[in-house]
Amino acid sequence: MFNTEALANLFKGSDVVISAYAPPQDNNNILIDASKSLVDAAKKAKVRLIAIGGAGSLKVTEDLLLIDAPAFPKEYKNIAKAHLETLVGILNEVNDAKFIKKRFTIGY
Repeated sequence: MFNTEALANLFKGSDVVISAYAPPQDNNNILIDASKSLVDAAKKAKVRLIAIGGAGSLKVTEDLLLIDAPAFPKEYKNIAKAHLETLVGILNEVNDAKFIKKRFTIGY
């Protein structure tokens, strides 16, 4: 996952790469480094990347993200923060990257 060159070689010849990587529960922030490696490898291989992530960055209202909603489950906060940082810091930099957010209901 973190060997960008090896990933790029695996991606070559593909039309699209889809990632639903889930980091270890005790190290959610590794998602950021893993996503950077995926993005860099997709760029090198010249393939489209689709990343599937958490719903924390969905807007509940115009000024409120789901992760900041009072009913957002505390046990998912760390992974949601890692997904949000990945979305804002890495995937938004890539013109051809897509980030699919899973939806779930928590009372809204």
